[in-house]
Amino acid sequence: MHVIARPVDVEADRLAILPYRADLKSAWDGVVAGSRNGNFLHFRDYMEYHADRFDDCSVLVTRCGEPVAAFPANREGNQVTSHAGLTFGGLLFGPGLYAAEVLEIFRMLAQHYRKAGATRLVYKAIPHAYHRMPADEDLYALFLMKATLVRRDLGSVVEMKGRPAFRRKGLSRGRRAGVTVREGDFVAEFHAMMCNALSRHEAKPVHSVDEIRLLRERFPGRIRLFGGFNPADELLASTLVYDYGNIVHTQYAASSPAGRRVGALDVVLVELINGVFADRPRFSFGTSCEDGGRVLNEGLVHQKEGFGARGVVHDFYAWELA
Repeated sequence: MHVIARPVDVEADRLAILPYRADLKSAWDGVVAGSRNGNFLHFRDYMEYHADRFDDCSVLVTRCGEPVAAFPANREGNQVTSHAGLTFGGLLFGPGLYAAEVLEIFRMLAQHYRKAGATRLVYKAIPHAYHRMPADEDLYALFLMKATLVRRDLGSVVEMKGRPAFRRKGLSRGRRAGVTVREGDFVAEFHAMMCNALSRHEAKPVHSVDEIRLLRERFPGRIRLFGGFNPADELLASTLVYDYGNIVHTQYAASSPAGRRVGALDVVLVELINGVFADRPRFSFGTSCEDGGRVLNEGLVHQKEGFGARGVVHDFYAWELA
């Protein structure tokens, strides 16, 4: 492992690592709220909805006693992951933290987790499209630490300004069928539709009905449910949207067999892009990869490209601590 030399303007006693504990919740959430790269996934109320499944080993970083960075993490055996229960994690830090300090924090993270007996850290980097402002100092630190890129998923993101034109054959069919779009609280119906759609691929949703309801209660206005209905008020397609502010993400999307026949999901997504979230910089459809990123689902990614989305990578690094 390459050792990062300590820059002359970084003093070790200015920075400190604090293992996360419940009384640090306010400080943690304050760091996330003011960070360049974090979002509501990293608030403790989101992270802890499934706390019973993970051995949390998150840390808070302070500078002269003031919280300046947060590192969501869990541990399984000798491996630390940032964080296995989140889509992405990594070091969360604000505009007041400089590159030399980020490098020092990574050196301190290595020491902290080695002392705790960990030998490996899996770093789930936050894709650039989700940053509120540039925040790639962590990737540079991983390079210096000789971390290895072990997985790369391809996501699809619409850059709303100057995006390519839609190429959706189902859009006109859905409009002729009278599909209308509205927001609502039909979680159970949506979840059943999603389970049925995923069962064709021998998969199931990560979240249960109760978990979705709980998270919607904890983050009202951030986790929103939209559906496409026919004139008989039957739900034909639906999507659960995570609104991060600078980017909107379709966490789940599904159609019924009748909805697929008329292109109902196309109507829903176009309404969200052109209408509900037209003022946002970016709109994300998530990844289209299988087998740990080694296989691209070409049909799925082509479908997303039809809405004007283009590729953004989501990288995973393995950092050998010992």
